[in-house]
Amino acid sequence: MQPSPCKHEDMHADSSHLGNAGLITTLREALEKIATRIPGIPVLLEEVIYSGTHTGDFLSPSQVMRLSKEIELIKAVELKRAGFPKRHLDAFHLLIAGLERLCATALHLRKPIAF
Repeated sequence: MQPSPCKHEDMHADSSHLGNAGLITTLREALEKIATRIPGIPVLLEEVIYSGTHTGDFLSPSQVMRLSKEIELIKAVELKRAGFPKRHLDAFHLLIAGLERLCATALHLRKPIAF
């Protein structure tokens, strides 16, 4: 029997529900509208919040570091004033909080984030 590459149960140190396909699509569309105010959020838009199923996808530790920086950029934008729909703010804040926590865990452990 091969040893586990990670000591955590099921090799998961942390997890977060990103949202269902409809919500992710809606949040992505809103993010795309404000992306012109943010100097680049490619990891978030191209690797995390995209239309499709995450099956075996992962972010390397260097991508996690970039995502963490992108999250900080997004948090600095006044989303309501930037045109982000008010009705989606709560869901978006939950998504960002979950991603922020996952980034912190992954960076602390120097491990990828898997989807």
